[in-house]
Amino acid sequence: MVNPDIGTCSFSPSNTTKKFYSSINNKDLNQLASLISEDCFFNDFFFPQSSQGRKEALKSLEQLIASMGQDTELSIDNIYEGVDLTTIVNWHLEWKKKEVPFTRGCSYYELSRDGEQLLIKNAQVITESSMNPKISALLNMVTSVYNDFPETVSRFLKNHQVAYQLLQIASKIFLQPFISPILAWYKKLWTFAITFVGLANKLVQFIIKNFRE
Repeated sequence: MVNPDIGTCSFSPSNTTKKFYSSINNKDLNQLASLISEDCFFNDFFFPQSSQGRKEALKSLEQLIASMGQDTELSIDNIYEGVDLTTIVNWHLEWKKKEVPFTRGCSYYELSRDGEQLLIKNAQVITESSMNPKISALLNMVTSVYNDFPETVSRFLKNHQVAYQLLQIASKIFLQPFISPILAWYKKLWTFAITFVGLANKLVQFIIKNFRE
């Protein structure tokens, strides 16, 4: 892989990928359509199903754009060009130029030539929230809250690490005293169950042995 700044050609893989992200941020579906091949395949864990073909991919991207709202953008951290017209992008979501916690992702793109133009034909996208099958609806809800309470959210985004540490301390103080005894009891229960099964197995073997004799 090479440094993302290498390659000044307007049709380089990195520049095409950058246009793809800027088109999402600008909510420009026409520009997005011009950057995607007709037979493209998008395996984006942001959505529960992959998209085959330009029409399906644009439909998914339109849902993403709608869920992001007006003040949320995809921000590129790093972009690298690989061999055979490929790029890898590290990115995160920003709300009013402030990073949203737990929204980092990594994307891999394969491009193909269409005359002098490069088009995205394959995309593999992994996000920190990939385990949530309804992440699009969740993002829509979160951005709505951000827009309704901008000052509170702004303070939180500036100090989200402090808030996270406070939550950890609170969980140790209030939750751990209750959870630890339950886990200890659960461990003893499983130990007893395993011991009981072992004894039962030995008893069965003893009966079978004596029955055969």
